[in-house]
Amino acid sequence: MKISKTCQDNIHKFIEKEIAEGKLAGANLSLIKDGKEIFHGEYGYADLENKVPVQRDTIFKMYSMTKPITSVAVMMLFEHGLLSLKDQVSMYLPGFAKQQVIEKGVLTPVHREVTIEDLLNMTSGMVYPDADEAGELMGRVFEKALAAEEAGNPIGTVEFANMMGTVPLAFQPGEKWRYGTNVDVLGALVEVISGKNFGDFLQEELFIPLEMTDTDFYVPAEKRNRFSKCYEMDLEKGTVTPYQDKHLMILDFKKMPAFQSGGAGLASTLVDYAKFSQMLLSGGTVNGRRYLGRKTIEFMIQNKLTPAQLAYADWDELQGYGYGCCMRVLMDVGKAGHNGSIGEYGWGGWMGTYVAMDPVENLIFLLGIQRLGVDGSRFTRVLKTLAYSAL
Repeated sequence: MKISKTCQDNIHKFIEKEIAEGKLAGANLSLIKDGKEIFHGEYGYADLENKVPVQRDTIFKMYSMTKPITSVAVMMLFEHGLLSLKDQVSMYLPGFAKQQVIEKGVLTPVHREVTIEDLLNMTSGMVYPDADEAGELMGRVFEKALAAEEAGNPIGTVEFANMMGTVPLAFQPGEKWRYGTNVDVLGALVEVISGKNFGDFLQEELFIPLEMTDTDFYVPAEKRNRFSKCYEMDLEKGTVTPYQDKHLMILDFKKMPAFQSGGAGLASTLVDYAKFSQMLLSGGTVNGRRYLGRKTIEFMIQNKLTPAQLAYADWDELQGYGYGCCMRVLMDVGKAGHNGSIGEYGWGGWMGTYVAMDPVENLIFLLGIQRLGVDGSRFTRVLKTLAYSAL
C-alpha cells in the first residue's frame, strides 16, 4: 500500500509551508503500515548554513524519545525476574534513602519511598531543573555535574542518579504526575541491576540485534556529516539560530559521555527508531528474536495514572492521553483533536522528534526535526491528521 498522491501532496505542502515561514529548518517523516513503508519524505536542511539536506539517514538528537527505549530496558530486567516494579529505588541507589519533600521551604519526610513504578510513570515527585523550590535544587545538581565535566572530572550515570536522589521531591510519591528526571534514574538502575554499563546494555540487548547501527549516546567522527544541527526559531525577529547549549547535561556527542542519560541522551535516525518501534508493535518478537513478551508490552501501553494524577498531565499535546511506562497512550480521540485510534502510544523529544505507534492500524508515525521556539504540538497534530487521512 502507498498513500494517494493527494495525501502525499497535502503532507508535502504543509511541511514546506512551515519551512518557508521560517518555522523549520528541515524534517524527515516516515509512515510504516503492516511492516511496510507507505510514505517517506525529506525536507529542507539538516545544516542550514552549509546547505546539507535532510536525508533518510540523517541523525537526530532524540532527547526524550530516549525514554521509551530505557523503559524497554527496564522491562527486560523485569521479565528476567531481576527487579519488581514495586521495589524501592533505594534498594539499588543509596542516594534515594530517607528522601524528603519540600513545600514552601519546609522539608517533610516522605510517606513512602519512591519505587521503580513511580519512575516509569512520572509519579515520584522528582523534577527537572525549574523555577520552583524542588526545580531550583535539581538545577544546582545539574550545574555541579556540568562544572565537573568542564573541569575534566565527569560524573557517571549511577553517581549522577544518586546525586539526584538527594534532592527533595516536589510532592509525596504517588500524589501527582510531573515530568522529571525519573528516566535518568531508570538508566542508572539498569546499570546497577544488570552489572553492565548502561550504554553497553542497550547495545547488546537492543541496538545490535535490531541492527540499529546509528543509535548511541555519541556520534562517531565518520558519521558527523549526517548529524543534524539543532535550531532555535524566533518568529518575531525572523531569526534562525543554531542551538548549542548543554540542556540537561546533553553534551556535543563527540565522545561517549560519562553520564548516559536514559531520559534524553540518545542520537538516532528514523530508520533505526522504526526498527525499535516495529519490535514493540509486533508484540516484542522480530526475526525470530524475542525482546519482550506480548503481555509485557500490553502492560506497558496502558494508562497507569489515577484520575487524580492524570489531572496534572495537562500539557496541550497530552489532551486525551494517559501515561505509563514513559509513554503517552491515547484514551479519548475527541480530546486529542486528531483522527487517530484509541490505544495509540509513543512519545516525543524536546527538539521535536516524535513517534506514534498504533496497534489498531498497525501503523508507525515517525517525525525527525530539530527546532525550538515554535508550537510543536499543533505541527504534530496536523501531521498526524494528514497521516491518518491517508488510510
